[in-house]
Amino acid sequence: MSTRRVLPWSLAGLALAALPAVAQAPRPAPAGAATAAPASRLLRAWSDTIKVPGGGEVARRVEVVFDYARGVAVETAYDRSGRVLSRRSLDREQPRPSAEEIADAVAVLRADPQIGRIMARTGAVPEGGFLLQERAGLACAARTRCIQVLLLSPDQRGLLRRSVVDLTKRTIPYRSYTPKENEVDK
Repeated sequence: MSTRRVLPWSLAGLALAALPAVAQAPRPAPAGAATAAPASRLLRAWSDTIKVPGGGEVARRVEVVFDYARGVAVETAYDRSGRVLSRRSLDREQPRPSAEEIADAVAVLRADPQIGRIMARTGAVPEGGFLLQERAGLACAARTRCIQVLLLSPDQRGLLRRSVVDLTKRTIPYRSYTPKENEVDK
């Protein structure tokens, strides 16, 4: 029987160790951006055990970090000592947005002169945080991190607008987005 244990590793230290040095340098945010753009962000982390040949088990720590400079998520597994066991890029299977990313996307919308004014005037309630992945040639193609934010009426019964924020560029590629069929990059 396997038991799950939380292992006492430093998330911040491991997240930084998982990225190339160039991705660790802070990038300046564009004028008018709500917050500084992070070079990377820890999206998820968990500890578990895996079975190894011979019937034994090995404890590991898995972290998923999004590198905004490269536009890719990286999943890295570490052993107890912090040694990298495996690393893989999640090029075609982006993880769902974290709560921090959703809050960041909403902050970018609030800082925008046009959409921020609409949100303030109508009392819009931001909801969602859905990932948008489009085919090549569109604004939210590969190497982007586009988050859809629904702006709902104050009673949350009506949709005022659906906007899309690209966190890799800290831009709003779609101020008023209408989903279309066959635009997903699969």
